[in-house]
Amino acid sequence: MTEQNRLVLLACRDDFLLDEAVDEAVSAAADALGGAPTVELGVDVTPARTAGEVQTPSLFDPERVLVIRDVRHWLDTTLPPGGDPDRPHADPAPLVEVLRSGLPPGVALVMGAWCGREPRGPLVDAVKAAGRYEYVTLPATPKPWEDVAVSREEAAVLRGILRRRAPEVRLERDAESLLFSRLGFSPRLLLAEVTKLATAAGDGPITEDLVRRLSFPRERSLEVVRDAVDARDPAPLADLLEAAGRGVPVRDWQGRTVDGTGVAMVVTGLVAARLADLLLIRRMMVRAGLEEDLDSRRNQHRDWYNRSFRKGSGPRLQKLLAASGAMGGRSRKIPSPWALAGMVRGASRYTERELVTALAGLGRLEVQLRSKAVTEGLAAWLAALLCAPGHAETRPPAGR
Repeated sequence: MTEQNRLVLLACRDDFLLDEAVDEAVSAAADALGGAPTVELGVDVTPARTAGEVQTPSLFDPERVLVIRDVRHWLDTTLPPGGDPDRPHADPAPLVEVLRSGLPPGVALVMGAWCGREPRGPLVDAVKAAGRYEYVTLPATPKPWEDVAVSREEAAVLRGILRRRAPEVRLERDAESLLFSRLGFSPRLLLAEVTKLATAAGDGPITEDLVRRLSFPRERSLEVVRDAVDARDPAPLADLLEAAGRGVPVRDWQGRTVDGTGVAMVVTGLVAARLADLLLIRRMMVRAGLEEDLDSRRNQHRDWYNRSFRKGSGPRLQKLLAASGAMGGRSRKIPSPWALAGMVRGASRYTERELVTALAGLGRLEVQLRSKAVTEGLAAWLAALLCAPGHAETRPPAGR
């Protein structure tokens, strides 16, 4: 058995894919040791105790595979989405010292690390020098211009997981598309949902209707706020607030959970910041003589970005924003032409008066948010903004 198989460290941003990779490495190590038993050391094991387990011979299992599922807190990395932020860091020095001397014969050590980014540190260096280190990359995400929940690469990975882990399940293509749309790239959640749906389907296939009736996202993300404001679509925000009111977890961009009351406050701040940006974009474009791109009939055309905005008004708008300092301050970067195009489309769905009125109403909303009617106050303010008569306009006025 080679040292590459006896000492393994695998890292990944997705916990399910990490578990699969660790299981595969454990199986390979056990087979190479003639069917050696597996010893799971648990989540609370320390580097010092692991070093002791590696060095101390076992009277009952002279050949064994030691497994630690998550050593993220022994590495220099970041918290993955959904990870435990309270887990303290541990100094890997005792284990690193042992690994530099080499594993005893008959012992294998397989470690996993659930990370927000590729890890660094002494333990990574030690494994690279004496064994096998691998950062398990995720499939490519959807491109910014693709209106899909999962990319083709992500869909291929998800289908592969279903073939391996639930080969007996019959999943109709429309049902698969709806599941991917509702769950996104969530391998563990997908497998759990498919298992549940297969039970409900009995001897039949999982249909789109069955998915619609029984499968719902288990959590919500604040990432929908910006897009909902830009699209002037109240549905995603109503869903977010309603879900938070029912205790459904709502996560921010770092994967941290926001509680029900906090959701209303954060949503208010995000909506207000986006409205201020859209108002700034409108005013900048009017002053620069770029009103024609504020015509929603024009900027909703599929060729508008490539033919007109990307090399025309987009770079001009970037220069104006950079010169004014209005959007580049406080460590904010000037948006890319693609991001600006989304903001222009959003700004075109509002009149300047509507944006000013909504921002002026924030004072009254703040008072309501301090009362018990937190969600009700925010819902009323959003309804007045997003469901206003101006929502039906296709060509907003250039100024007031």
